[in-house]
Amino acid sequence: MKEEYIVCELFSRSQIFYIVDFDEKKKGNIKVYRVFLLNYCPIGE
Repeated sequence: MKEEYIVCELFSRSQIFYIVDFDEKKKGNIKVYRVFLLNYCPIGE
């Protein structure tokens, strides 16, 4: 069973998720990845 997702274009708001890499914290540097996610609509129930 494959879950297919359709990309819904919504110009209202865009969801932004911040991913912090704590692995770099060991080196003293923390990498922060800013990922922009679009609104996905699940197909099927």
